[in-house]
Amino acid sequence: MIKHILYVVSECLGFASTGGLADVAFSLPKEINKKNEKYKVHVIMPLYKEIWQKYNTQLKLIGSKIVQLSWRNNEIKLYYLEANKTNYYFIANSYYYGRDNLYGYHDDIERFAFFSKAVLECFELFNFPIDIIHANDWHAALSIIYYKLQYFTQYPQIKTILTIHNIQYQGVFIPEHFVDLTGLKEEHMSYLLHFDLVNLLKGAIVLSDYITTVSPSYAKEIQTPEYAYGLNEVICNYKDKLIGVLNGIDIDFYNPEQDLNIYTNFSSEKLDKRIENKIQLQKDLAFPINPNIPLLAIVSRLVDHKGMDLIIESMNKLLKNDIQLVVLGKGDKNYEEQFIKYEQRYPHKVRVLIIFDVNLAKKIYASTDLFLMPSKFEPCGLSQMIACRYGAIPIVRKTGGLGDSIKDYNSNTGNGFVFEEYSSNALINKINQALRLYSNQEEFRKLRKLAMTTDFSWQKSSQEYLDLYQKLLAK
Repeated sequence: MIKHILYVVSECLGFASTGGLADVAFSLPKEINKKNEKYKVHVIMPLYKEIWQKYNTQLKLIGSKIVQLSWRNNEIKLYYLEANKTNYYFIANSYYYGRDNLYGYHDDIERFAFFSKAVLECFELFNFPIDIIHANDWHAALSIIYYKLQYFTQYPQIKTILTIHNIQYQGVFIPEHFVDLTGLKEEHMSYLLHFDLVNLLKGAIVLSDYITTVSPSYAKEIQTPEYAYGLNEVICNYKDKLIGVLNGIDIDFYNPEQDLNIYTNFSSEKLDKRIENKIQLQKDLAFPINPNIPLLAIVSRLVDHKGMDLIIESMNKLLKNDIQLVVLGKGDKNYEEQFIKYEQRYPHKVRVLIIFDVNLAKKIYASTDLFLMPSKFEPCGLSQMIACRYGAIPIVRKTGGLGDSIKDYNSNTGNGFVFEEYSSNALINKINQALRLYSNQEEFRKLRKLAMTTDFSWQKSSQEYLDLYQKLLAK
């Protein structure tokens, strides 16, 4: 008999996305559904305005339901679309989700409380029984909380998993009116209160059957005050049900041999073709065209925890080298403005693009030589894996998933450059080491092949999730 997992998520690549969570929501269910016939993962998310605009002719209506959130009754419609061997379900309510953005509204707690409650109400509309609720981050945390506190007697067979993609974001709200807003009871608040505030992630940690996070190192790090943003004691109390599983990437979507979004296709066996990408990107960015000059890249949110302070501190020393640097991303205005000032001062060396575009990012991955990712913390990180896939050698700080996925190069082993101390000196020293290796093109080519042939597929990680599903259902 097939076991059905409901993957509850606030975003998914191909439909609506803002970051790595969406990549995982797209890739992991697809991989699990592709490799076995005993478990079926179904993805459920809100039907945002942008999804309706793009897919409304393809969506199939399953049914509708009145969802009660405390004293409010609102209708939902449940839509369905099949793609990538995966069933995608969308909860439609124009008041909550017919907006221009996914997040950032004053009533986000109400929007995602309604979503989580609606997920559980949709069980009556599905033509299959749910065996596992697999909720992701705080936006979906209430699906576990509601299940354990309000729906357990109705569906006692269901197990629950919470995946923490970034513990910095916890769904924290003032407790006033929370009961009235969500329909939970006062006696439930003990599960949710943390430092006198409602903390949805904390509630789901306490009530879930298992907790996973996105790399083994991050699972250890979030048990410490330095990384847990106040939840370290809670995590430590429930560490027996905590597992770190390293994320993968979709190697079909990120495939330089077949990717139509890069200038020229290439592979680890046809590396000579890669240089054509570099030359074309130099043309597009109005850089001096020189295939021999080291081209460095940053593709990132321009924020503190991504290590942007280290990069800004290093810029003057970095730009003394004969290099080119392209920066793609958006973030804090301070960092955006500082990078733009360096572009104005060094127009032949620096190009700054304050946008985010997945296809442009792919062109940059396929063209650059060195990829900078000196994060202060990084739960998993996908950019370093994508960079390797396209032959851009990562320079990373050893933290979280960066340390789990990138190993310092040493002649015949490793796939990048790794430093440990969080300082601009440590970063610039590692960049200089990479530039010295780049000057030896035969050795650098060897490293590039090692990086490109590193297995970052979901094959191993999806098997770990399958093993977890099996273990959970055997209890």
